[in-house]
Amino acid sequence: MSEEEATEARAEPGAGAEQANSRASKGVLCGKCEHLNPRGIDKCERCDSHLYVTCQQCKHRNPRVASRCSNCNHHLHKSKSKKFFRKMFKKDRGKIVLQVGLGIIGAIIAFKIIVKIAESNFLL
Repeated sequence: MSEEEATEARAEPGAGAEQANSRASKGVLCGKCEHLNPRGIDKCERCDSHLYVTCQQCKHRNPRVASRCSNCNHHLHKSKSKKFFRKMFKKDRGKIVLQVGLGIIGAIIAFKIIVKIAESNFLL
């Protein structure tokens, strides 16, 4: 069984090699909903998610469940931290910097007001 078929036919724990081979010949397993889809389609029949991803380095088509490209061994998926920063700073980077700056200025002003109130109450 090829590496791609092994990835596509992720067998349940305890399943034998014969079951994995039969599942691989039946179709492609969806990485999102675990639905077994017939070969030759690009999207899952149940959840409509993509069954394959394209490697950004070599443009090889890989099953979605694979973490590395079977052709060049490049990472296929971004790490959770990269996804988080991409969502946070997507297009509004300037707006977020402005908001953080205004928040810091507001905190400094609030701190100075609290200090002045505390000093005036202490002197009374």
